[in-house]
Amino acid sequence: MNFKDLQQFLAHFQQTHNEKFGANTSQEVELLMNMTKLTEEVGELAEQMLKYQGRQRSAKGDFNLVDLEDEVADVIIAASMMSVVLEVDIEKAIQRKVEKIKTKRWIDLDL
Repeated sequence: MNFKDLQQFLAHFQQTHNEKFGANTSQEVELLMNMTKLTEEVGELAEQMLKYQGRQRSAKGDFNLVDLEDEVADVIIAASMMSVVLEVDIEKAIQRKVEKIKTKRWIDLDL
């Protein structure tokens, strides 16, 4: 799945969710909810990273690669949801950022 497909899926998901639960909110509220969700997902990814490094309390469970992968995906999805609300062309934005990274003096990539 590419980012455009992900954004289309998320836009449809959001529309369906709003229709089902009657949630019609302003863009400002939508962005606040998305930012809160992104923050939550980054926290869950951090917890998985602590498990990966063996630095998490045993009560939190053992490291599982699938859980780590799921949390990475959740962070990407949450950030992508914000891009939908903001109408950001994420593929274009990523390409622009990659080009900017390539111009750094300390990196020599020809991709």
